[in-house]
Amino acid sequence: MTATSRDLPRPEDATSWEEFQASSAAERAVSGPSASSTQARSQLVLGLVFGFGAVIFWTGTVVAAGTGTWALLLLAALSTWMFARNFTRGVRRGALGRRRYWEVLWLSGQWRARIARDRAMTAGKR
Repeated sequence: MTATSRDLPRPEDATSWEEFQASSAAERAVSGPSASSTQARSQLVLGLVFGFGAVIFWTGTVVAAGTGTWALLLLAALSTWMFARNFTRGVRRGALGRRRYWEVLWLSGQWRARIARDRAMTAGKR
């Protein structure tokens, strides 16, 4: 019989490291970056493409001289705006994972710190 996320307690309610690992793995599978929509990931990638274009156009604006500078400045501003628009939409839609995913990762760090502290205390008693 396999354990589903409903059979396991929430990671916050875990009383042992093994219980926490099992419940956090289930939570991360549901809310992680791999569970995000294709549209969210596509917008994130599109934002990165516009960001790369913005870097190229801003560099061209600084290096160029003459009348072409204004055209490069316009393209740089436009691609910067498109970068900010698409990248932030992709992040908000969960391309990097939902907020719950990051909370569970933070809890994992808290558990590891607790285990290290307990080991240090038991080693100090010896």
